[in-house]
Formats: sequence, structure tokens, C-alpha cells
Amino acid sequence: MALSGNRGGVGVLATATYTFGVDVEDGVEVLSTPQESFIDMTFNSSDSARDYYNSYARHTRFSIRTDTSQIAGKEREFINLLHGCNITTTRASQIMGELYGSIAHCPYTEGDAKNLRVEYCAENKVKDMKATLDYFEELKNEDPDFYYNYTPDDEDRLENLSWVDGAARKAYKL
Repeated sequence: MALSGNRGGVGVLATATYTFGVDVEDGVEVLSTPQESFIDMTFNSSDSARDYYNSYARHTRFSIRTDTSQIAGKEREFINLLHGCNITTTRASQIMGELYGSIAHCPYTEGDAKNLRVEYCAENKVKDMKATLDYFEELKNEDPDFYYNYTPDDEDRLENLSWVDGAARKAYKL
């Protein structure tokens, strides 16, 4: 891999070969600190850049990611199903880790699952309330003594919701 770039007007070129993420010089493994990164550093390929930063990360104790989310379609559905069952994001990540044999083998992070959960909540925020009110209307059609009421806040979000079925109202009158 060749690294090139300018640092203060001076051209910088460093060459190294990587075998399974280990520096190799003349066929001998070398445990050395990688060249410190700098602005305008260039690489021959994205794989070279990833290899360099993974090596650098081992020495500086940070990690890199190349994709913002790697959660595939069926897994997205499964994580959303777990969310719908009130499984926490942490527990959902543990379950996915178990399915992959280890959390280290899971192709996405708990942060990806949290972002998916936020996305899911945003998509369903309005749907949940509409479904609840529609359900209450169905109950009212089946039970004329069923009563519900709600009040929205200044931003038209639900502030209060109360309901009682006909049997409870009758029992209260006794």
C-alpha cells in the first residue's frame, strides 16, 4: 500500500504490505506504529484505506466503520418485530449476536439497531394514535356505554387519554 500526501508542502510517501492486518517487511512481521494520519492523505483503494486505519486503530484504540447501516431487509423486519414486542434495543442486539454466534460476528452495531428503532418510532408515531382512536370507535359501536376522551397539546400531540367500557361504568353506578 502506498500512502501519499502533502504535509506542510513536503510530499510524503510510505509503503507497506499488509498480510492479515499485520505489517510485513521482507517477509518478516513488524510490530510498528503506523504513520500518523494527516489531512490530504491518499490511498490506492478504499481497501488500502480501511487496512491502514484498522492498523492505526489497534495502536490508538479507536474503531472505524465504512457503512452507516448494514441491517438487511429481513433482519430489519425482525428487529422491528422485537421492538413491537417491547424488547429493548440492547436485548435485540444480544439476540442478533446469539443468532450470529457472537456479537462480534454481527455485521452491524447496537447503534445501528438504535437508529433503526428511532426510524421505526418516527414512522409509526402518528399511526399508533390513529389506530388507537379507530379501535376505540369500534368498541363504541359494539358497546354504546363505552366512553373515551382525549386532549391534544399545543403541538397537536396526545396529552391525555382516558377510556372506560360499559361494564365498568355500570359497576360504578351500583
